Amino acid sequence: MTPAARNLRLWGWAAPLGQAFFYAPVFFLYMNQYLRVEQVLQLEAAYYFAVVLCEVPSGYLSDRVGRILTLRLSSLFGVLAYALFFIGGGFTAFLFAQIALAMHFSFRSGTDVAWHYELLEQEGVGDELAVRESRLARAGFSLRAACALVGGALGSMSLGAPYALSFLTALVVAGLMIASRELPLSEGHRAGAFIEQLRRSLGRLSDPWLAWIFAYVVLQTTLEHIPYEFAQPYLAAVLGEAGIDIGNTPLATGVVVASVAAV
Repeated sequence: MTPAARNLRLWGWAAPLGQAFFYAPVFFLYMNQYLRVEQVLQLEAAYYFAVVLCEVPSGYLSDRVGRILTLRLSSLFGVLAYALFFIGGGFTAFLFAQIALAMHFSFRSGTDVAWHYELLEQEGVGDELAVRESRLARAGFSLRAACALVGGALGSMSLGAPYALSFLTALVVAGLMIASRELPLSEGHRAGAFIEQLRRSLGRLSDPWLAWIFAYVVLQTTLEHIPYEFAQPYLAAVLGEAGIDIGNTPLATGVVVASVAAV
């Protein structure tokens, strides 16, 4: 088995497992049991701000240093984030957890597809990227749906339990990334200076189609996260639950998240 084939096999497990968001049905409720609603929203704002700050530098790190190092860092930030969420209980602890979670997703974003493509290219099947990405996406959404149901059910008994499961899954993903090996000839060895890379990337916006897609994705990402943030307290209000009496809300939220992932 070639190194690229071995990496592909490992990535076939790591990619969908990275979508095992057991905590998705409880994240707002979990922090809200320790903090006021406005503090939870401040923490969510800090998360998105950190994502924006880390997105470009992490992409350059991926190009300059290597895909696997970047993905390893992403997986380790995930482990750290879920551990901090599980043991945390105050604003500062959750703030560090949110920043770690933002770095987890930022370091993975883009690098995952680039890594997958380079592995396929090494195996001489680079033209299969779209089909194989769709298969991984399907597996990821299926796992996300299942984890939402499990996380919601567990969250109805203990809001911290879904974070414990997310932590254990993140450990598995980190192990898979550590077991993977960087390709001998990767894009990381061909990246230019940071400013030049940034100029070239922005220059792509001169293409009307790419500019339209870019604007659409930014708008879509913004709009879809607004209801996502308020879904849990909204469902709690609909169900007539508040404070520590939210036994049914996590499961209800899990059903909603699972339904979206299934669609």
